[in-house]
Amino acid sequence: MTKKRKPKHISELSKKNARKAQVLEYFSRRDWTLPKVAVTTLGLNPGSGWYYLKRMYTRKYLRRGKDVRGALVYKLAPKGSAWLLRQKQLKREAERAQYKLKKEISSLYEENNHTQGKA
Repeated sequence: MTKKRKPKHISELSKKNARKAQVLEYFSRRDWTLPKVAVTTLGLNPGSGWYYLKRMYTRKYLRRGKDVRGALVYKLAPKGSAWLLRQKQLKREAERAQYKLKKEISSLYEENNHTQGKA
């Protein structure tokens, strides 16, 4: 019998997505980049930063290659670009929903004040 995994806390997931978004956003603005430069610029811990880039590569969010000198370099892969675009769309949709909700609440509040003023 398999054990059910506990769902991760939402804050843990959002932290991971924030890190992923940060890394993918960085690579979306650059072409082939050395891992040392990326890790330093992103402010990641050197050892875990290199490992994180490798994980992003194995999950096909980044592409890996070699430059003219034979040094390892990374760049954004189509899957990473698609993930980043989807996150931006979700953020926009959430902002729109929040704006509509605030508008509805304020209109209900105004209606409530207006009806109480007449009574």
